[in-house]
Amino acid sequence: MKLSVAIMHAPWARERASVVARTLEELRRGGVEGVVVRDVGREGVWPTARRAWSVCVLAGSTHHVVVQDDAWLSLDFVKALKGALQVRPDSPVVLANVRKTGVKAREAGVSWIRTDDGACGVAQVLPRDKVTQFLRWTDLNVRQDWLHDDGRLMLWGLRHEVKIWVTAPSLAREAGVKSLLGHRSNPVSYFVEDASQVEWNDRFIEDRHVTWEGSQNWARKAWLPGATP
Repeated sequence: MKLSVAIMHAPWARERASVVARTLEELRRGGVEGVVVRDVGREGVWPTARRAWSVCVLAGSTHHVVVQDDAWLSLDFVKALKGALQVRPDSPVVLANVRKTGVKAREAGVSWIRTDDGACGVAQVLPRDKVTQFLRWTDLNVRQDWLHDDGRLMLWGLRHEVKIWVTAPSLAREAGVKSLLGHRSNPVSYFVEDASQVEWNDRFIEDRHVTWEGSQNWARKAWLPGATP
């Protein structure tokens, strides 16, 4: 297994520089050299996210991680993540759970929450082949100026009946810096500062079920003219 990691960064937000530096150091501790994808021209969320996902094509990795510049990673992040991906090697994996299902998973002694629409938060993982599929689909169907990068991943998963797997515990959380988009803070429900002792199993609980048809009112402004996703 080979990981590549890209960090989406707004370089004009100086308070985020120290968080990015910590993320890079934590990745190096695990033997991974992260790539910082800077939004120098203030192009916005999706153009930066798309470049971040595209890093894996050049890296030759088996799995690619996209991390926000306000993400605070657990200690021993790389080791813990590789352990998680040994259990779910072929699926989209979300590393920060802001829903109460994290607590339910901990109480049930399971390592996973399976969901239709949980592709949100500050750190996400895709296997290499699914990165290519995801980008191709969103390029054909979704407007460039539609804000939601994680929303694209959710819609792609729904359209192709690909379940999202959320880790329990979370391996990333918000670092506490101010949102650049005015979003309120979303604390994760079950996070470990030190992930060195995390042991993963294949058991899971189910999160709420969402259908492709049920998502369309929320996503009505996402589609390119003439798109037939």
